[in-house]
Amino acid sequence: GVAILSKYPLRYHKATLISKTSDYNNWKSRKILSYYLTLENHIIYLATTHFGWSDGYEIFENQVDAAYDVINQKDLSIVAGDFNITPDSKEYQYIVRKGLIDIFKEDPEFSNKPTHVANMDIHPEGKRIDYIMTNKPVTLLERDIVFSKEVVSDHFGVYANIQFE
Repeated sequence: GVAILSKYPLRYHKATLISKTSDYNNWKSRKILSYYLTLENHIIYLATTHFGWSDGYEIFENQVDAAYDVINQKDLSIVAGDFNITPDSKEYQYIVRKGLIDIFKEDPEFSNKPTHVANMDIHPEGKRIDYIMTNKPVTLLERDIVFSKEVVSDHFGVYANIQFE
């Protein structure tokens, strides 16, 4: 599952279906969870999702389009989650062309660092498939891949401390 943890009050939560599959009990059913908060007189939109991969019925790009329709373009938006894609994939390029900025991309230490355990699903080795992206540039103060040594899930945590204008 996906979640947003915040030390600030979250407002206006919404769960929006982004997959064709809508059955709650079907693992192919995908949503984007969105919230906003007000911090220092700025509205910040937060969203988390778990994209599925294209399989002939579900199409990754359609899920991205549906999620992108929900993302607030006026204010700072931060979208994070298990995107199920690697940084060298055509799907990753599709997201970047939509205007989202991968805040780990510029740092070689993190841009390809695995975010999940090896031999999972369609990924035979550890790859980076979890992301934090924004729709506007931010100043990155700190970032890390956490829980990679003390494993608590098949995915590691992706952490960022950002400053915004």
